[in-house]
Amino acid sequence: MRSGLAAPEEKLHSPHNPLGDLRFKFPWRSYQQRVLDELTDHLDDAQLHVVAAPGSGKTVLGLEVMRRLGKPALIFAPSLAIRNQWKARLVDLFLEEGADESWVSLNIREPKFLTISTYQGLHAALSGESDEEGCSVRIEREDLFSTYRDLGVETLVFDEAHHLRKEWHNSLVELQTSLSQDTRTVSLTATPPYDCEAAEWARYESLCGVVDCEISVPELVKSGDLCPHQDLVCFSAPTGPDADFIRSFAKDLNGFAYDLLRNGEFLSDLSGMPWFKVPEEFEDEIFRNAEFFLAGLVFLKAAGHTLPPAALELFSVQSTDLPDLDRSFLERLLTGVICDEPEFHFRQTGIQDKLVAHLRSIGGLKRGRPQLDDLDEVNKRLRNSLGKIESIRKIVAAETSSLTTSLRMVILTDCIRRDQMPKPGQRKFTPEKIGVVPLFETLRDKGPYQYELGVLTGSLVILPARAEKSFCAIAERKGISRENILSKPLRHDGDYVEVELRGPLAHEMVHVVTEVFQQGEITILVGTQSLLGEGWDAPSINSLILASVVGSYMLSNQMRGRAIRIDPDAPDKVANIWHLACVTLPQKENAFLKAADNLRYPGRLFSTPPWNAIRPGLGADSDLLVRRFRAFEGLTVMEPTRVETGLGRLGFADVNWDVDGLEETNGATFAR
Repeated sequence: MRSGLAAPEEKLHSPHNPLGDLRFKFPWRSYQQRVLDELTDHLDDAQLHVVAAPGSGKTVLGLEVMRRLGKPALIFAPSLAIRNQWKARLVDLFLEEGADESWVSLNIREPKFLTISTYQGLHAALSGESDEEGCSVRIEREDLFSTYRDLGVETLVFDEAHHLRKEWHNSLVELQTSLSQDTRTVSLTATPPYDCEAAEWARYESLCGVVDCEISVPELVKSGDLCPHQDLVCFSAPTGPDADFIRSFAKDLNGFAYDLLRNGEFLSDLSGMPWFKVPEEFEDEIFRNAEFFLAGLVFLKAAGHTLPPAALELFSVQSTDLPDLDRSFLERLLTGVICDEPEFHFRQTGIQDKLVAHLRSIGGLKRGRPQLDDLDEVNKRLRNSLGKIESIRKIVAAETSSLTTSLRMVILTDCIRRDQMPKPGQRKFTPEKIGVVPLFETLRDKGPYQYELGVLTGSLVILPARAEKSFCAIAERKGISRENILSKPLRHDGDYVEVELRGPLAHEMVHVVTEVFQQGEITILVGTQSLLGEGWDAPSINSLILASVVGSYMLSNQMRGRAIRIDPDAPDKVANIWHLACVTLPQKENAFLKAADNLRYPGRLFSTPPWNAIRPGLGADSDLLVRRFRAFEGLTVMEPTRVETGLGRLGFADVNWDVDGLEETNGATFAR
């Protein structure tokens, strides 16, 4: 078993060891001090693995651990922006002004005492693929690893370690294996891949080690290391062609179900199936096809048939225990009839061909299998509904009215959509899809509200023209010469300029624009979640809109973490984190519902019963919210107030999901 620290403190002051000159300039936060006090114990397996929320100070903790270990180090980050942020933290928080930085390298191919790289940079150097900066020079593994050994590298720092599930994992394992047996790893993340497969978790843990210390968000808020914050959801309904398509499919599906519930031939075939007539003789087949069998019972009950007691007894249920028929049960039933083992019984009657033809005519088939419960086209239209843009306008209006000039809002979305930029002379802008450019163009029409709007992506940066002077001043302070700053007015609006950086310091663009934002020259910044959703640090953010379809635990929690950092310049900061959801709503007038009621069938094929405090049948966006909120801790809106995870804490269980109910729910959210 190896000791936790490589060298006593006095050895750090060797003239050949620049780490001896480092000192953190501020007091440690309580959890950071706790980790440092227990460092030797945590490193008894040569691995330190810390889990803490975004904004909790993992970067400076990693730098201090590296300093105390006192050995040449490689630090790996998931993006260029985060790589550069590591060096910025080192220079600003550990080095005296004007101190020598020549021992730090940002190039994995030209390592120094401390080398800060991206995971992709190492992988590209070993494979010959292009890295983020366009370099594709392949280096022989042994040559590169030999260079690291000659430098004496014995510390590896893995930032945002959850990324090590990717192909980068293999490159790092090779690197780790090639180094000294005394090498120690420091793994930092806010979002371990808890939701991955067991084998994948085992690979992750073998590289990073077991979790040594996990700090919860409520603890960090209580201690003042993260700001108070709340999650809010703004709902919308589909609009225009999306609403027409969804309404048409719902009507067709309801009509199909109504016809099937009255189809004597189908009901006779189903109820006459030996599995339902003498289930005790077909137990093996029934339990192999339990979903079909239960769906059959639900369907027969909805059609008003008396269910055979033996079939109910097989599953120890009463007829009253069976739920109402919905899209999910109908899909399971038809899948068995058309595709799976039960289909042999229906093959003889010829009804399969009729069902297939009818399903195909309403768009209810995918690759020959029924698809009614989770229709891809409906989900796509809900996720990308333009109704969300109107939700964003409402949020901007509310936040601007509340915070005025202190507003620092960031809107994160998935695509830039530069092709939607208006042409010169175009008078009216109509968004076609959600993206950075459509959101910028929509919000450029400010109406009665006052805010300063900007764009920050990897390939498109737009500033208010009045902010250009500040941008240039900040860039020049970072060593970027004026001739490397290019700007041009937008062709359709001279109040805005598109800017670009050239030269060796072009990668500083994110930092420069971030400072412009921090100063309030921009109060609403629209960007992509791929660039700004992880690792980006702008402490002033007090309002965040997640206009992204990302639903995974890791990525959504990383995006959310942009807003919960404390702001030294605003000690009373409280952040709002806005989530968007487009949901399907029942029509007020539906003749089929009335007819179905006469059949003792509720007819709500486009709405399923509540699950996890919200109806997934409202659409794919509600499913996404349920997945997101499983990972989020926060305060309940119901009394008594408690800290909980899950969407249920926002009180949507009792919402009447119609047009009026949606407006009332949004109204309560804005009031809160």
